[in-house]
Amino acid sequence: MRKISLLILSVLVPLMSLSQDLNGRWSGMIYQKIGDTLFSFNLETNIVHKKNNLSGKAVVVQTETKNYSVYKFIGSVREGKIKINPSEIVKIDFPQPNFPFLCFSNLKAELKIDEVNNKMIIEGENYGVDIKYDLINERYFEGSCPKGTFKLSKNIIKTDNQSIKAENPATLLITDKKEILVVDDKEIILFTKTVKIEVWDSYDEDGDLINLYLNGNILFSDLKVSKKGKRFDIDLQSGENIIEVEALNEGTVSPNTSAIKIFVDEQQHEIILSAKKGERDSLKIILE
Repeated sequence: MRKISLLILSVLVPLMSLSQDLNGRWSGMIYQKIGDTLFSFNLETNIVHKKNNLSGKAVVVQTETKNYSVYKFIGSVREGKIKINPSEIVKIDFPQPNFPFLCFSNLKAELKIDEVNNKMIIEGENYGVDIKYDLINERYFEGSCPKGTFKLSKNIIKTDNQSIKAENPATLLITDKKEILVVDDKEIILFTKTVKIEVWDSYDEDGDLINLYLNGNILFSDLKVSKKGKRFDIDLQSGENIIEVEALNEGTVSPNTSAIKIFVDEQQHEIILSAKKGERDSLKIILE
């Protein structure tokens, strides 16, 4: 875990007569061109805004890959200008690196109010000296990164006194965020420890039997995979969690298949795990 100040975000507010409440979840994209290739990243962040102080956590996932990073930040708000500084790099996980380094850049942006779509938008680009992370040698160093742009948004409401605030202001840190980030069909990122899981047969019920494991510990043995299904709660550990299905038979139709559905509030993620008799298939869940 590395504590380091990497990012300064200056926001120029065009609507100075209105009071902006930055509490809430922001989502958007980061774009950076390296050579002739344009790379894109999904950005999810939660800002906790108290008086002139900001804090929170951000998750950045490279699109169409399993690559992602997580960092905490602190900051301040004064006279419409915002400064955000990552205070701790929580995790860098790039199993599919297709460029040599990551950039943690200074950013400058403008806060805009989109009244038509009822959104608050932060949009800008990087500038100045950057901190790079060498993905090969796993070390930090200073340098200059290619220009990049980013855009974040969230829904807003106006109060009677015309102040602007988040539609669903954040009251907890992002570790309590009820959201599923999909890295790929067999890997997801969650921010809540207790989740609901359902195991069922999404095809023809043909007598499949399984053992179900969480992090190597058996949850259910000789579980019949049926149309009715079985739903239960599980507690995740920080970091990596593995849900495994072990095929005890192959029913009347090979291979043995089980539908696994993860529920987080109103969101859900479903995958099909399949294996031949005596083999296993798995889902990876990262708890941040």
